[in-house]
Amino acid sequence: MVIFESRLSARLTGRELEMPILAQLGKGIVVVQGVYLALRLQDLLARGVLQQAAFQPTFEAALFWTEVVVGSLLPAALLFSPPIRNSKRWLPFAATLVVLGFMLHRLDVSITAIQATTEVRYFPSLLEFMISAFLVVAGFTAFALAAKHLPVFPKHEEEPAEHSGANVVPMRRAVGH
Repeated sequence: MVIFESRLSARLTGRELEMPILAQLGKGIVVVQGVYLALRLQDLLARGVLQQAAFQPTFEAALFWTEVVVGSLLPAALLFSPPIRNSKRWLPFAATLVVLGFMLHRLDVSITAIQATTEVRYFPSLLEFMISAFLVVAGFTAFALAAKHLPVFPKHEEEPAEHSGANVVPMRRAVGH
């Protein structure tokens, strides 16, 4: 989520991504996704529901595999690669997949829980999606206002060029490209 939010805040504020820090977080995501998948598999095995959850031709199994592949396996595979992990384009993309996987997991759990207890098929209405989107937009708006009106980001002073008329790019910017 930090990488996802960093990308969005960088776009909103016109700042550069802190790639060395975010790339290290990307490395951590690979480990966290591996642990998450191992625990998830262990949980399903321990409860004796792996066959039902994953290997039956059901809507729930399709949700399970979509969540696992899109939200865990694909981002972990992408972030395992250093060129992708260090890319300003691909790192946020992989992080967005992780966030999407988390959302799919919550949706998967809520849908299957409602269906199991009420035997009624449920899918969120357009209004429920709109309320969720509104909450996300409200959060980003609050952050944008805070970044604009409060000292959220430190001021970076540009280093003066040593030679008059020289077009020198400060080291901080050059490293990020």
